[in-house]
Amino acid sequence: MKKITALVHNEFIKEFSKKSLLVILALVLALAAAFPFLSSRSWGGGDDSEYLERQLSWNEESIDTAKKTGDKSMLAYFEAERDALLIQKELGVTRYSDYRMDLINQYSALLQSQKAVEMASQGSLGGDSYLQLPPEAAGLDREGLKGLAGQMDAKVQRLLTVLRSGDPMQVASYNLEAQQVALQSNLNQQKAAEAAAKADPKDEFLAREAEAAKKTAEMQRARVALYQYRVDHKIGYGEDDYRSASLQQMEQNLSLQYEIPLDEQQFLSSQKGGQFAANMSYQQYLENLEKAAQESAEENQVLQYGLDNGVPPLYQSQKDPRTAAMNILNLGMLVSIVAVILGGSSIAREFSSGSIRLLLTRPVRRWKVYLGKYLTMVLVSAGLYLAMFLAMVLSSGLQLGFGGFASPVLAFAGGRVVSYNFWAYCLPRMAYAFIGILFTGSLAFCLSALTRNTAVSVALPIAANMGYSLVFQLCLALRLYFVRFTPVPYMDMGGLMGPNAAYQNKMLLQNYGFQLDPLYGGIMMMAFVALFYLLGLWAFAKRDVTN
Repeated sequence: MKKITALVHNEFIKEFSKKSLLVILALVLALAAAFPFLSSRSWGGGDDSEYLERQLSWNEESIDTAKKTGDKSMLAYFEAERDALLIQKELGVTRYSDYRMDLINQYSALLQSQKAVEMASQGSLGGDSYLQLPPEAAGLDREGLKGLAGQMDAKVQRLLTVLRSGDPMQVASYNLEAQQVALQSNLNQQKAAEAAAKADPKDEFLAREAEAAKKTAEMQRARVALYQYRVDHKIGYGEDDYRSASLQQMEQNLSLQYEIPLDEQQFLSSQKGGQFAANMSYQQYLENLEKAAQESAEENQVLQYGLDNGVPPLYQSQKDPRTAAMNILNLGMLVSIVAVILGGSSIAREFSSGSIRLLLTRPVRRWKVYLGKYLTMVLVSAGLYLAMFLAMVLSSGLQLGFGGFASPVLAFAGGRVVSYNFWAYCLPRMAYAFIGILFTGSLAFCLSALTRNTAVSVALPIAANMGYSLVFQLCLALRLYFVRFTPVPYMDMGGLMGPNAAYQNKMLLQNYGFQLDPLYGGIMMMAFVALFYLLGLWAFAKRDVTN
């Protein structure tokens, strides 16, 4: 043990005597310290003011074209779009993540519907028009259309007033009213569909329509409850307010929780088009859909618990230092590169320079020399990973306050919402993410012993680390679903623990019929680590030392 410790000590001295390595480590640590600050600045998207100006320019060109061709419906369509863009410019809405963008889009659509009704009341709306009449215009005569146009103008003016108010709570109240109107429409549709199904109980199509209408109404009722909660608790639309972010996430989850399943013929048709796995049965599709709905409902319970108890759920705001610090899971590739540089050059460099002869003339068995070099790579990588995390914790705490780290992390387990200490939650996930780093570094170390070529042993693992995602997506496109049993989708172990992992797994389940299993992935990757180690050890112990 003393000899191995001495070997590791010597390797540390040798590696850290290189200025290039020290520069790389310093840059990685500096990036880790700056990452929480940089990520918080990019939260919510960038400035799209230049794109807005380009849209206005394109719109004016379309208006000129409509005037030249004399197409009144085209002219009305693009004039309505221009008016909405001008309102967007007036209000300074230059980010498409801005909560007012949805209202601006509604404003544009409402203007277009109003113009369609006005043209229809004048008898000038053709069948191939750019404009479409709203559903409420069906069956109305010209006088009725004129009345509807007046009502829509009142809606346009009210919406414009809400937009210009600059008051998020006015926006919230307006949205609530719109959702309540939509709910009443859904309930009417449900009632009509159920009546039709009851009148002809043998018609399977009508029965499915009634069930779909019921589910749509249930989803809309849940959506109304979220908007009502926002208004009752005076929750605005702040991009860094965890309460607003939680409500938005819950609304997104409703689409999965209440997704209407395809019938078998629709499923088979979509399957032929490549939307679903070729080997997925219709029953499996239904089971997967139910599982995704259950997971979405569980996540909403966690988010609701956080709202009701004033506990910020993880990943809901960049004002939360825990969220900023957990970005360490996204930086594993940086540590992997360092591990590859250390592992890929460790043995190959010794052989290429001939210094391996001097090292092996010592009374130390080869496996101990190999282990000493391998442990050096592992310890430096693990130390760098931990140092990066500490730098991110310090940076996040200084920027956002260290008190946030005292908040528990919420999760759903055992049929209920449970809470964990942040450190007890974070450190095991970091250890799991480190398996991916260890895999890449061990591959480089093995290649270093097998090929004795630094370029090969460094370039191949880095290429694998950077290209695994593309390979995974290509395999899915080609329906090579056995890829889930290989290391390819598990190269970024941190991604399996990150904020998007649950959603990505839901999509994999629905579209391809499988999910990535972190437990299986961890065991498999550690088996490969052991294989790489033993293969490299065999090559190092058996091959002759020649220059």
